[in-house]
Amino acid sequence: MIKVSVLLKRKPGMSPAEFYRYWKDVHGPLVLGVPEVIRHVRKYVQCHSIAEAFSDTPGAASPFDGIAVGRTSQVR
Repeated sequence: MIKVSVLLKRKPGMSPAEFYRYWKDVHGPLVLGVPEVIRHVRKYVQCHSIAEAFSDTPGAASPFDGIAVGRTSQVR
C-alpha cells in the first residue's frame, strides 16, 4: 500500500467556509471523477482543520487548512 498526504492551504482572501465548501463539494468530486485516480486510489479522505477546537492549546495552530490523503491498493 502507498499512502499520499497533501497539506492544503486556502487562497489568500478566501474564507475558511468558502475553502471547505469548495474542497468538499467541487474539488473532491472532481478528483474522484478522473478515471486514472479511481483506477489507482482506493480511498480518498479529506481532513478539514478545526481550529476552534484547539484554540486554547499552545502550539496547536497550523498554517494549513486541511490534509488530503489517498491510499492505493496493496502493491505486489
